[in-house]
Amino acid sequence: QSERQSGYAGAVFMGLTLTVVSFSCTAPFVGGLLAAAAQGTWLYPVLGMLVFSGVLALPFVGFALFPEALERLPSSGGWMNALKVTLGFVELAAALKFFSNADLVWGGAVWLSRPLVIAFTIVLLALAGAYLLGALRLSHDPPAEGPRRVGVGRVLAAALFLGLALYMTPGLLGARLGSLDAYFPPRHATDVGRLPARSGAETTAVGALDWHQNDIDAARAEAKERGTPLFVDFSGYTCTNCREMEANVFPAPAVAEHLRTDFVLLRLYTDDADKGPTLRRYQQQTVGTVALPSYAVVTPAGNLAARHSGMASPKAFDAFLEEGLSQSPEDAAPQNVSRGTSSAPVARGRPSKGGGSS
Repeated sequence: QSERQSGYAGAVFMGLTLTVVSFSCTAPFVGGLLAAAAQGTWLYPVLGMLVFSGVLALPFVGFALFPEALERLPSSGGWMNALKVTLGFVELAAALKFFSNADLVWGGAVWLSRPLVIAFTIVLLALAGAYLLGALRLSHDPPAEGPRRVGVGRVLAAALFLGLALYMTPGLLGARLGSLDAYFPPRHATDVGRLPARSGAETTAVGALDWHQNDIDAARAEAKERGTPLFVDFSGYTCTNCREMEANVFPAPAVAEHLRTDFVLLRLYTDDADKGPTLRRYQQQTVGTVALPSYAVVTPAGNLAARHSGMASPKAFDAFLEEGLSQSPEDAAPQNVSRGTSSAPVARGRPSKGGGSS
């Protein structure tokens, strides 16, 4: 429509297209700033919006000040089509991540299990590599003139895609994929083709952690009965950094041993469709932020012993857990959310051991 319409109408259609396609990914960033502003904080939201708008405007301001730079930009041609197609494969792989998030929120990876998402991603990466090498052609590609030669850049890019696909292949059988694990659904013991645990540390980390999920009252009752501190994991179904921590920090031997033996474990999915608002209020009252991931150690008496927000190395996270364990109930800071929260959402029943929550 932007090509068919002239004047303001064409600009409006182009602006709408740009907004829907390009700016939808800014919602988490801008949404976090607006949430901080709504809670009474003004400095960081103002700085965040200034940086955000400045980065978006900088290229346009630069070309306006130096119009001759436009003439030095590469001219259009076949490389633009190759770039468009390649990024199309990347977009499809990203779509798998978002569909997987929705599946986790709705039913807990009912349709898109971890092996299935990995398999689809491997296929897309392999197709991108084949396209860059010229082994795959699409109907809208420009016709080849003479012998088709593949440049060095395309060969290197193809090697990157194909190498990544090869690296991910063991993940179909349950192998760990390092930081890539954060972009896939959590590992479950029931996954098809799941490899057996390779070490005692992995068994401790994955198979022996028993979490209360969205069940605050039951977790508190167990902590009080056992006289054991409560470890609260403020997580989210769609939180990539949460998956990163679960896949690469919780399984660390020292961290996993602490979680297995020294705490009652409570995981709260604050982006849950039904219980999320109540859980976010509880998180705000407990750790002072709704950022994910966040963690808290609460004494059996209900006092806050330690808190941490954001990513951490295994060593730093172990130090945080040690700090929480070192606090006696008298030293811990009282928190007004430790009592009178019978209205907190309760998900009856606990996941069986080895359910793969971690």
